[in-house]
Amino acid sequence: MQRGNLFKHRKSSTKISFEKALISIDDEVMCFINFLSSTECKDYILLKKYYDMSKIADFSFLDNDFFNAEFTTKNETKNSRLRSLILKTTNELLDDNQLTDIVKYKNKTKKGLQFFIKYDSDSDTGYVYLIDIYHMVIPTDHIEKNFHIKSNPKQHYKRIKQKVKNKVNLNILK
Repeated sequence: MQRGNLFKHRKSSTKISFEKALISIDDEVMCFINFLSSTECKDYILLKKYYDMSKIADFSFLDNDFFNAEFTTKNETKNSRLRSLILKTTNELLDDNQLTDIVKYKNKTKKGLQFFIKYDSDSDTGYVYLIDIYHMVIPTDHIEKNFHIKSNPKQHYKRIKQKVKNKVNLNILK
């Protein structure tokens, strides 16, 4: 099965599980945080909607609200970073072969929201291994008003940390 299309030709029995990823991280060294600011914030409401849909086996949100992107494993720095973050949420250390099974789903409207999903064909389940709410897993430069803006992970982390002072953990979605 082609990685980028792991849910395109799913069977009606295919499941998606958020359980492995419902642990929030605040790691200043890695400049990564995925706590929510409150249970009233837009991020919480959106994630709760997706979580609840997955519980009733409605995965239309993956087709309608996300596009998938291959996670290429050619960059060891990116691999190491993703591997470390996944270890923090799942307590599973993935090797390079397992890392190639990860597909990144990027939300079309909430630009920072990304799910890193690993498909297990034996159980016919897509496991969300990591939820990135603020586009912090792999910091990237971007173009804004025709200007190239260099990514500054520390500055971004500090800005988000101020936003999520209350630190609402993702496990509250359950």
